[in-house]
Amino acid sequence: IEEAKNIKSKPGPHKCVYGVMVEQKDLVCKPGSTEPFNLKHYRENPSEYKSIFHSNVAPACNVLINGIYWDERYPRVLSKQDMTELYKDGHKNLFAVGDISCDVNGSVEFLEKTTTIDNPFFSWNPMTNKSTDEITSEGVAVMGVDILPTELSVESSKHFGDALLPLLKKMIVNRHHNDSDYQHLPAELSNSCIAQNGLLTPNFEYIRALMERTAKAVHHAIRDPHILLRIQGHLFDSGLINQILDVIEGLDCHFEVEECNVTPSISGAARVKSTLMIRVFSDDDDTLNNV
Repeated sequence: IEEAKNIKSKPGPHKCVYGVMVEQKDLVCKPGSTEPFNLKHYRENPSEYKSIFHSNVAPACNVLINGIYWDERYPRVLSKQDMTELYKDGHKNLFAVGDISCDVNGSVEFLEKTTTIDNPFFSWNPMTNKSTDEITSEGVAVMGVDILPTELSVESSKHFGDALLPLLKKMIVNRHHNDSDYQHLPAELSNSCIAQNGLLTPNFEYIRALMERTAKAVHHAIRDPHILLRIQGHLFDSGLINQILDVIEGLDCHFEVEECNVTPSISGAARVKSTLMIRVFSDDDDTLNNV
């Protein structure tokens, strides 16, 4: 970051494009603290921190590519007020934002809507707080294509193909012709089988509860009575996720999955724990306390 600031301060023209990988410690700080940034403490106590991206990084940045996980517990990377203050101070160098996370009004607050492949950008003016579908020089060009992860490049497609080819060879060698013996496939394939013969496999039974909840979904605001559960462990291979959802279902609570980080197990390596965050809603406080 400091190097980027130094480059920014030198007279141009600059004939290179400089990229900076911004770390968590560059995004937030704990007001009043003189201790070194502690990532574990930040993730466990995000409400104690404030964003410093607008003062620490944005003045030296022309294009922001945002791919951070965010929910309302965390400070925003850039708020509308942050951008307005930057413009008032004469810092109008941030002219484009590509929000890969695509959280509407989320970590980049002025991502006010999702965009499309055909029309990927809209402009947002920090001084008027208005947006337009036309790219203008008076605002920030904002991209928020929600299906962007499906736009695979040639390099990505080749990489996935190279990784899949050895597994296909194993499947052919095993002469797998019977749908009922998918478990005899290599672990990489058998563990990824979501359904067979029209039924969910045991590792993916939790999907049924998610589907049923979606079918009769009730929209909940964050202000509605709820608790936020953070669960860490071997959630899927142990069946723990199914047990958790059964408890929630049994108490007639609604839930929303906020975050799910799954690390695949690699043969011969230590098993890595997965993390799941679920927001559980109920109008009854005693029910929430019993979850």
